[in-house]
Amino acid sequence: MLRNILLSFSCILCFVKVGSADLLHALNTSKTSLDELNILTLNTWGLPIWYPKSNKGERYQDIYKALQSSEYNIICLQEVFDRKLRNELKPLNNDFQTLSTFDCKRNIGFLFSMDCQGGLMTFSKFPILRENFHQFPLLDGMKVEELIGEKGFLVTEIESPSVRVRVINTHLYSGQTPKDEGIRMAQVKHMELILSQQYKEQIPTFLAGDLNIVHPHVAAQDTSFTTSKVYDYISTNLGFDDTMFEISDIDFTYNNQVNPYAYEKAKKQKLDYIMTLNANMSASVIKKQASVAYDGMNSLSDHSGFTAQFQFITNDKQIATTK
Repeated sequence: MLRNILLSFSCILCFVKVGSADLLHALNTSKTSLDELNILTLNTWGLPIWYPKSNKGERYQDIYKALQSSEYNIICLQEVFDRKLRNELKPLNNDFQTLSTFDCKRNIGFLFSMDCQGGLMTFSKFPILRENFHQFPLLDGMKVEELIGEKGFLVTEIESPSVRVRVINTHLYSGQTPKDEGIRMAQVKHMELILSQQYKEQIPTFLAGDLNIVHPHVAAQDTSFTTSKVYDYISTNLGFDDTMFEISDIDFTYNNQVNPYAYEKAKKQKLDYIMTLNANMSASVIKKQASVAYDGMNSLSDHSGFTAQFQFITNDKQIATTK
């Protein structure tokens, strides 16, 4: 999420190529089983300004090295606002496809520039058929850093070896006040409207990203958190199933006890998610496993990554989900 440090600037701010890589090449280079999807979501903390503990030079290199050598075949990144980070990630094109832009920039006054897709990038080992970025509406009362970020959601359709899939990469509004939750709800309802209008075909769909919502199991364990109505709406109204229903001490994706980059006064939280939508489809996915990635000494950002591995089945077989 964009950090409140950007507020310090508010007083001075007046202010798709289609993927054509061969599927056979994707199959040869993928390190995971051909009928599996191994998805990673990571908030990269790639802000376009200096901030405490940022360690950008070394950390950006570490992000590239970790992703380049990983076994993930779909990677969803958030907060890739900084052009320096996008440049560092360009060599990933040797191993992945992406239609996300590396060079497009928005100038924020005379201070710094940012990307044009709300800080989102999606990479795939398999051919990308199409991709579109949809910006969330800018609402009255939004925080300055959220207005600058121009967040939204990135919809990518991918030809996996088993079936065509849709990946929604997003970064919702930050904060834990009722007003913040209300803005997140408006963003999710906007996403719902766009999906119903422009993505009517029912194919296996994954929702991944930094959702900034309180997981119900976290709220049950810590009463200082309020149960998220947005989480319930995504599950009930949009029909997405979470990949982790119970949160143990090793499952928090924002945790200063194990991540040296995390803000030392923040409570540990589960902010990063991968969810699945299977209803009324000829092909479904079952989750094989889900876990936190890149934490502790391997931390790449103030957020840990979150990963889930899936396998495809047909709907005439019984679907079993494991934790």
